Amino acid sequence: MFNEKSFEEAAPKVDVIQSNKESAESFNDVMPPNLSAFMSRLFDYLELKQLQDRYQSELAIKKEVLLAAIKAQREVSIHHLDKSFDERKNNFEYLFKIADQAIESNNTEQLAAILSSITEIVKHSPFKQLPNSEQFRQALQNPNHKWQL
Repeated sequence: MFNEKSFEEAAPKVDVIQSNKESAESFNDVMPPNLSAFMSRLFDYLELKQLQDRYQSELAIKKEVLLAAIKAQREVSIHHLDKSFDERKNNFEYLFKIADQAIESNNTEQLAAILSSITEIVKHSPFKQLPNSEQFRQALQNPNHKWQL
């Protein structure tokens, strides 16, 4: 993959082409006109090709950076969902256990309170707590952000 060293190695090549182009232009009066025009177009092409290669390399770097950011956000989101669902599962197991005890002891007040608690938990989706991508990006860029999982 492309790295900084490759990028630095490509930069001097532009200078070489530019100096070769200037040298060729100084020989215009010695070269036949067709050869001079050909050489000029050849150097223009080589210069354009290097610019395009550099542009493609920069795009590849940006792609890798964006993919890494997406993967990081995905991992945080999946971890958050795993923890949220684990917590919800534990809460439901505990509340249903208490509800069973309230049914066995005919304690209708306790059963009503437990069912109310279960209903409140069901109303709140763990997906609501997931940060949207813009909030997540801002939090990543803020060195003072405190993460709570």
